[in-house]
Amino acid sequence: MRMRTSPIRVFLTDRQGGVAIIFALSIVALGMASGLAIDYSRSLSAYAALQQDLDSTLLYLGRAKLQSTEAEFDAQQAGSEYIQGLRRQKHDSGDLELNVSTPSPGKLVARASLSVPTSFSKLFGIRSMSLDVGAEVALGDQPVEVSLVLDNTGSMAGSKLAALKSAAKSLIEIAYEPERAAQNVKIGIVPFAQYVNVGQSNRNKSWMSVPLDTTQTEAEVCYMDTPVVGQSNCRTQTATATNDGVPYTYTYQDCDYQYGPPVETCYTPTTTNTWSGCAGSRNYPLETLDEQYDVPVPGVMNASCPSEIAPLTNDRSTLDDQIDAMVATGDTYIPGGLIWGWRLLSKEAPYSEAKGYDERVQGQNVRKLLVLMSDGKNTLSPVYPAHTGNDAALADELTLEACSNIKAKGILIYSVAFQVDDESARTVLQKCASGPSKYFDADDEHQLNISFQEIARDFSPLRLTR
Repeated sequence: MRMRTSPIRVFLTDRQGGVAIIFALSIVALGMASGLAIDYSRSLSAYAALQQDLDSTLLYLGRAKLQSTEAEFDAQQAGSEYIQGLRRQKHDSGDLELNVSTPSPGKLVARASLSVPTSFSKLFGIRSMSLDVGAEVALGDQPVEVSLVLDNTGSMAGSKLAALKSAAKSLIEIAYEPERAAQNVKIGIVPFAQYVNVGQSNRNKSWMSVPLDTTQTEAEVCYMDTPVVGQSNCRTQTATATNDGVPYTYTYQDCDYQYGPPVETCYTPTTTNTWSGCAGSRNYPLETLDEQYDVPVPGVMNASCPSEIAPLTNDRSTLDDQIDAMVATGDTYIPGGLIWGWRLLSKEAPYSEAKGYDERVQGQNVRKLLVLMSDGKNTLSPVYPAHTGNDAALADELTLEACSNIKAKGILIYSVAFQVDDESARTVLQKCASGPSKYFDADDEHQLNISFQEIARDFSPLRLTR
């Protein structure tokens, strides 16, 4: 007797055509994955575009609010009209929703949401993807004080100093772009090298201690000299030297000299002590602190230092002139620049142009920032009150201690390494900054300019903060 076989059993046990079925199912799965990937990629592009539109809208609202003379500025309506206009330019207004709020007088916050239709995913029941982005902008009524501590050492001579001047002016230009920035932004400049120049007009201030200039004439001194009467076999020689720790080569003439009979030479020695505005350091730990000026800052006699400090000001022409006056001279002692940069940001003596650390202006705290730029490592250390030692490790320790004390006061430090090859020098500048995002490594003049521009946009009175 023949048994009847169930059609289902036949289908399950039949091995013919199995590969074709598996292949067909694989094609369907691959198609689903590809469709989902395409829609997901489109949603990522839409997300980036929506974030960009929201950022642009908030910056527009910030400028409009700062320029508005109305007591009540309707940011919600103005923002909705602006972002819809941006979307229409892209032929995509859609069902965008915008919510703008003002949690504090100096801040605007917004969120935008959008539903993006799918193309392939709708075949699998996914008809749209929801996008949600947020942004925050700080307005220009928040007062900002900035101290630019700039390397003016001998190694900056030539094109490097020219690049620094250009970068510093770019920073100033961007900082004063927003409306009312002139009322809210003050910038000071501290050119530093071996010393900092506080200006001879400060000689008699209570916080400075400077000896009187003197000239002393001593008794006549005579000695026997053998004058050169001829030379021959002159040749050009090559030698090496260092400029602020950076080696370089130079040439000089060397000859075989013929000398005449000894001749007595007499002169009257004159010793002159003069002060050119160069400030030394108080004994440790006061050299890393902005306090206790009953112990005054010592002036260093017969020393060379860069152009004079520019205290905090909102006068752009004064700042530009001060930058133009910078000259490259001397070796590097970074702690000296840092402490005077800090002093510019303090309301108490030596300077009084800054607001107090806890002082509020129009209900907002004053933002205080210090920008440190250097092209190399410390090459000098203190031999109090002068900076004539050669203990670079000690100078690095004092640099980091000064940075730590400055940051403890709530001051943000930005640091810029300009063509710095020495790893230890870069490490000091990195540690000095208030976090990785505040450190910039500029390998050339273009990158230096970009670094200063990014810093300016970061502290600009109108800026995206999230």
